[in-house]
Amino acid sequence: MAKILIIDDSVEARNLVGRFLSAKGFDVSTADDGVDGVAKARLVLPDLILMDLNMPVMTGFEATRQLKSDQTLKHIPVVALSAESDGGSRDEIYEAGCEGFVSKPIDFPRLVPTIEKFLDS
Repeated sequence: MAKILIIDDSVEARNLVGRFLSAKGFDVSTADDGVDGVAKARLVLPDLILMDLNMPVMTGFEATRQLKSDQTLKHIPVVALSAESDGGSRDEIYEAGCEGFVSKPIDFPRLVPTIEKFLDS
């Protein structure tokens, strides 16, 4: 069972995505901001991280940069979650170290294949 870490400051988003992925057989952990997310990633060593980009305390951009600079965590794929209007350009997303992008609102039928693509790489 693949471990997914959802880092999002929205309780509703974390719960909705978390319940959906749990029902699909994933082992889900959550964090409510970038600082908590980086710490949780070190603790649970997930197989993939779903990262909201616009969060207080530490943005998803900065959290991704920290994850990718850590020798223990840099191999973990990070998929950005954001409404394109507030998430920056796709170039910025990939420059921060994200391997993929899922726009909000999330298209749930496409979410699992997107995750599986990165888990199979």
